[in-house]
Amino acid sequence: YENFLNSSPFAKPTPPREFRPRIASVIDKTIAPGESVSMTARAEDMNEDIGVPVFALENAPDGMSINPESGELEWATDKDIEPNKYESIVILTQKNNEDLRVEKTLAITIKLPNDAPEITLPEDAIAVLGREFILTVAAQDDGPTGNLKYSLEGDENPEGMAFDEDGNILKWTAPRTFTPGEYSVKVKVTDG
Repeated sequence: YENFLNSSPFAKPTPPREFRPRIASVIDKTIAPGESVSMTARAEDMNEDIGVPVFALENAPDGMSINPESGELEWATDKDIEPNKYESIVILTQKNNEDLRVEKTLAITIKLPNDAPEITLPEDAIAVLGREFILTVAAQDDGPTGNLKYSLEGDENPEGMAFDEDGNILKWTAPRTFTPGEYSVKVKVTDG
């Protein structure tokens, strides 16, 4: 009664706080075969007065696990695992609260390490003034060679020299007014 007398009858009671539980610190990753994934899921904006958060996994690949109390997620992949995208669902529930269930999809992509392509070029090539010069550039890569992109680097390349639409054939017709001499041309290949 004393609290009632000391409080203002015109004061509006504070509305109860609305919680919006969510899972944080779970992010998609890309790794190579044989590497490990380690992260800790956290529960945010949750009323822990009701109960502690509990974590679980659904559709997890073999060997992936999560600590139900701490949220520590671990997955050590084998060196011979097939490169692919592996998805699982991280689930957040709460003790003493059957209605709470929050899900977050986690995607781990396994990719093979990518080696740089290697170009095979002759030490030198001769272009004749007024005639078309054609040079086929060969390159090896650990992926499909159809994905290779060829280009000229630097700004000292002779004007008009370019790769054709097929991508690996260098073409140039030296104008009759071009000064004869030795010129270096830098060819670049990328695999995307």
